[in-house]
Amino acid sequence: MKRYVPFIVVCVLAFGLAASSWGFEVQLEHKRHLDRPSEHQPAGYTFIQLSATPPPGAWKLPKLASKEPGYAMIKLGDREHLMVLDRRQPKDKSFNILYFDSNADGDLENDYSVHSRSTSGSPSSQFPKIDAIIKVDGKELPYTFQPNIYFSGSVRNSQIYFSSACSYEARFELAGKQYRMALEDSNCNGRFDEVCKLPANVSSTSTLTPSGDYAYLTEGGRIDRYDRQPLGNMLVAGRNIYKVEVLMAEEKLVLTPMTEDLFPLKVPTDFNYMSLCSKDTSYTVMSHRPEKTLWLPAGEYRFASYQILRADSRKANWRLNASASGNTPFVSVGKGLTPVLAVGEPYTPAVTASRSSNRSLWGKSVSLSFQIKGAGQETITDLYCSSGRSSSIPMSRKNSSRPKEPDYTIIKADGEVVKRGSFEYG
Repeated sequence: MKRYVPFIVVCVLAFGLAASSWGFEVQLEHKRHLDRPSEHQPAGYTFIQLSATPPPGAWKLPKLASKEPGYAMIKLGDREHLMVLDRRQPKDKSFNILYFDSNADGDLENDYSVHSRSTSGSPSSQFPKIDAIIKVDGKELPYTFQPNIYFSGSVRNSQIYFSSACSYEARFELAGKQYRMALEDSNCNGRFDEVCKLPANVSSTSTLTPSGDYAYLTEGGRIDRYDRQPLGNMLVAGRNIYKVEVLMAEEKLVLTPMTEDLFPLKVPTDFNYMSLCSKDTSYTVMSHRPEKTLWLPAGEYRFASYQILRADSRKANWRLNASASGNTPFVSVGKGLTPVLAVGEPYTPAVTASRSSNRSLWGKSVSLSFQIKGAGQETITDLYCSSGRSSSIPMSRKNSSRPKEPDYTIIKADGEVVKRGSFEYG
């Protein structure tokens, strides 16, 4: 009797090598935001300055009621689109009609208009979501956004608050685990593929905010707004690392395993996620529950943000989020190096005192600000307990999900107590 099992085993092994060497594609699904969502919906925003005159061009405009309409250009994908703000009645306080050149042909007479939900006497106007078809890398794709306006007495002093109202989502499996990734158009330009970069110049104490789009990554579960991390071109999931490509025109996410020319970077604690950026901007690294040794291409790296999940002695669950500052150091990764990332514990309090220009009944006042700093000079941006009433840590009376507000005492050089009090959140 002939046996075919060895041949089948060889075929399966060969297929496995091909799949892991070439990577795989995942379909991206467009998601229009719901009016009443059951979970966080990724959304970016931007402000657009209004102009009292239309931009140069041969525009076909509808008949306008305003003595001084408002105009704004916004680039969505490959094309620029004109928005015109008008009033139902010339006496209305704010703009309450918006015309949008949805097909970017310069003719707003053949495009639809939207009316705000605000009353004629209100200085602000909230418009409903606008569903558009935009071009990205030559392909027509759906895009939803929502404009809002606050009129500040004149067109030149007014802006459109413009927020994205859609996202893209992918589901995939890595090393036996199911993942869910959502992409956010953070700067509202119709693209969801812009890899984040750290700012080139930032003050030493300022929080670093990478510019670009953002991603949310979970193990198949609900999306929380605190899962937000900078979109990268690399992903560390557990012990594995992948090159990441977002192909908008094809509506695909491509993940390709990286196995060569990688070097270790040790981290001192368990993170739910951590993002890192290279100094030369070649790499931005996303991660989900990485191991304590990350394998990265050679370069100088600085972490941008991270999240830690931990339970206290009473098994109350805590979430800590932090962002790097201008003082956060770079660490070199490469052949022959054994770098350890300075990050996390010990955490130390930092109080900054600054004189206020306002005078109180007692003379000049001083403003005190409280922060918590980590070992990498990062700033804690959020500390939250999902089961605060059962925590072993003293909790705030005003907010049962937050730790108790820290107390302060101001003492003169001779020991006289000037003031005692407590800091407040917000």
